Amino acid sequence: INVGPNASDEAVIGETAQYSVTVTVVEGDTDNLRLVDTLDQGLQFVSIDSISRSSSDLSTDVGSNDFGNENDFAPTDNGEDGTTASQVLTFNLGNVVNANSNNAVAETITITYTVQVLNIAGNQEATVLDNSIQAVWDNGGGDQSVTDAVTNDQQVTS
Repeated sequence: INVGPNASDEAVIGETAQYSVTVTVVEGDTDNLRLVDTLDQGLQFVSIDSISRSSSDLSTDVGSNDFGNENDFAPTDNGEDGTTASQVLTFNLGNVVNANSNNAVAETITITYTVQVLNIAGNQEATVLDNSIQAVWDNGGGDQSVTDAVTNDQQVTS
């Protein structure tokens, strides 16, 4: 969060916050891996800032295959902009291969992106805004998913 007169866990109208999401990828193939982030009404996606992998053992069929260009992973959304309904972002990581076979070593992908607190009537002092993220992938029999254990809360201050 851009820190001004407010605390580091508080945001004012127009201020931005940066989220960082890390997903651990199992060994082998993970088909059509997506991260789906639902932002509360009052938050709006601004930009994808970076994407990185923890190991060259991870590859994808998106872009240059090495997670080297964050623009290859810019999210699609549900058509909402956060002013009247929640904005749902989908980061498509593609068909991901983890070539490492050592279970003791975790391979991860980290996406960092920026959201902004909107100037809407619902964003009043002490309003808590958060997001909820889910990893979703195809695994032969249909979609599989894991809901994120981390929710990022932002409190609106006047």
